[in-house]
This record gives sequence, structure tokens and C-alpha cells, in this order.
Amino acid sequence: SASTGKTFTALSDGSLTPLPTDMKVEWQESFAIVPEYHHLPIVEDNIPAEPLQVIRGLRLNKIIKENHEQSIVQTGFFRNVLFTLAGTQLNVYDSTHEGCHLDLFLQYNLDTEIDEDGEVAPEKQYTCCTWAVDDDPNNLYLLMGVGNGEVQVMSLLHRRVVAVFDQDRGSSVLGVVTVPNRTWVLAYADDDSVHLWDWKAGKLLHRYACSMSVLAVSPQSTHFVGGNSTGGLTYCALPTTTRSTD
Repeated sequence: SASTGKTFTALSDGSLTPLPTDMKVEWQESFAIVPEYHHLPIVEDNIPAEPLQVIRGLRLNKIIKENHEQSIVQTGFFRNVLFTLAGTQLNVYDSTHEGCHLDLFLQYNLDTEIDEDGEVAPEKQYTCCTWAVDDDPNNLYLLMGVGNGEVQVMSLLHRRVVAVFDQDRGSSVLGVVTVPNRTWVLAYADDDSVHLWDWKAGKLLHRYACSMSVLAVSPQSTHFVGGNSTGGLTYCALPTTTRSTD
């Protein structure tokens, strides 16, 4: 303070208290600079009186309530088509017309057993899903993992499951990831295994013995890297041929 010759410090409650006279204080010329946003008109709770421009463009188009009364475990877009996965139910929507969603169809895992409490066993429920394409521009596929170790291939053109791959009974598929520019899919399970399938040809190409909770494939389709629950990373090479191996 230049008027009193004393130096003050601000407390958390906003009051000032003088510093000891024998304390050396090094002044900085920039300490009093206040950012411009502090000069905006402020209302209660320190919220600017004028809404930000980015918020003005947001609007809610539609809320959809699905009929399964279960948690949606995964969603994914391919162009204008959206899938949702919950329990034993798959829903597919067309979102072309500015959010006016058209429900294309429902798919149920029909091989299910309901217990006395009306619950479906976890091994019968869908666990994960991803999109896949082949040479036919009119067809899309969904590859779905199941709690019993299966990988189901759904054709949107035919609206039915066209193939089922049985990995290891007693395991649950944790995730499915397609390999770029190939009709291959990696399915990793909770039994410390990763299966590489050619989902179009319907054959197993390779089985990797490794624990993975997440997985990513390189853009060159030469290898994949997975992380596990203990923080470890595993690097695995993808085969250079389509010959089936064990």
C-alpha cells in the first residue's frame, strides 16, 4: 500500500492483514493484470449474464425410450445408421432426417432362458458390437459378442443372423474389433484369449493366448495392441496369409 507505507496480504475471506515490517517483498509488475472475461456482467453463481454463443445452437431433437428396461452397453454409428445394444436386444435406427429416427428393426438373442425372477442369464446377453462391411455396398453387418463366448454376424440387408462363431464355452466376449481393409474381426474374451476370425468366410484364422480388456488394431492391419487389467500392454502380429492356424 503506497498511501500507508505498509504491505498487506489478502486472506481467504477477503480481508487484508499487514505483513511484518522486516519481511522483504519483491513486487511484480504483472500481478494486477485481470483477464478480460472478468469484466463480463456477472449474475448469481458467477455465471455470465449473456449465454455463450456455442450454447445457443444446442437443442434437443428427440428422446427415445427403448422397451428392454436394461442398461444400454454400447452404441455406434455407420454413416446415418445407429445401433444400440442392451441385454438380449439389438436396435437399429436410421437418423437421416435431422434426428427423426426411424427404427429399422429389432433383433433378439432368441436362445435365452429366463430364471424364476424374470432375469436373463448373463451368458445369454449381448456384451459388445461393431460395424463391418464387405464388397457389397448395399449391405452392412453387425458383429455381436455374447456372454457365452459366441460372435454373431448380423446382416442388415437380410435382417437376420447369417453366421455364429463359437469361441470357448464358458467365456464371455469382452469386445470385438474389425481389422481395416480385411473381413477379419478380433474377439477378446475374459478367459485370456483373443480369436481372429474371418467373419465373411466363417473360419478361425488364429487364437492368441493373452489377457486383454481393451484392444486397438494398427491402421496398416499388421498388428494389434491390447491393454489388460494390471496395466500391461501386449503387442501381437497379425498373420500375412488367410490360412487357418491354431
